[in-house]
Amino acid sequence: LRPSGSQPPFFCVHPGGGQALAYLDLVRHLDPTWPVYGLQSVGLNEGLEPQRSIKEMATTYLAAIRERQPEGPYLLGGWSMGGVVAFEMARQLQAVGEQVALLALFDAMLPSPDQPTITLENQALLYYFAQDLGLTMDDLVQAQADSEEEQLDLLLQRAIEKNQLPPDLTRQQIQRLLQVFRANYQAMLDYQAQPYQGRVLLWRAAERRTGGPQEAHSEWSRWVTEGLEVRMTLGTHFTLLRPPHVQHLAEDLGGVLSEVWVAP
Repeated sequence: LRPSGSQPPFFCVHPGGGQALAYLDLVRHLDPTWPVYGLQSVGLNEGLEPQRSIKEMATTYLAAIRERQPEGPYLLGGWSMGGVVAFEMARQLQAVGEQVALLALFDAMLPSPDQPTITLENQALLYYFAQDLGLTMDDLVQAQADSEEEQLDLLLQRAIEKNQLPPDLTRQQIQRLLQVFRANYQAMLDYQAQPYQGRVLLWRAAERRTGGPQEAHSEWSRWVTEGLEVRMTLGTHFTLLRPPHVQHLAEDLGGVLSEVWVAP
């Protein structure tokens, strides 16, 4: 996302859609001295199947970040599902004696085992998928069709019109995006967290919606045994990383990065 900079790199894990493009506006507003790398789903690559567990993703992404930064302290972050993967990465690093200077969660949710199971019904999944693409509920309503394929075509057309996807994206490619999204969402629901001892900063979206997985933030306090700090940031779960709200988050994050980083 931005390989240059004099400070240590900040690694951001993809949300449910598998792409790291969601962080582009955050990077633009973050001080240019901070390099930022995005981690994307393996399943986006042609010929490769999506990974099916959070732990497997975390192990794969740790191998990738060690190519850029062989040893800690590490700076990790993630929005939505990306925060869950970043949490597991931090756990795995800690288990082998590495240090994590900051784990930044951007409105990340951790499903509670006490809550009813969230099923992956097609319409509900398409709703979350559309929002992950930057579309609205109105866009989804306008994209109603008799089959999932037709609905995907309409969503693709709408996302291209709103500059959320490149104009040359094909139906096959958006079907791959949906396949990755489905696998990632199921992996998040299946994930069983374990305790983590380290500093965690959770930014919660100021504009809340009742119900759904967005309400599962309190679950973090069960597994973060020390150093959980919760801050509010502007926007909803789906707009906090977009203008104009992202500027507020970038300023807050930049201050935290400068505060927590101590050169080894």
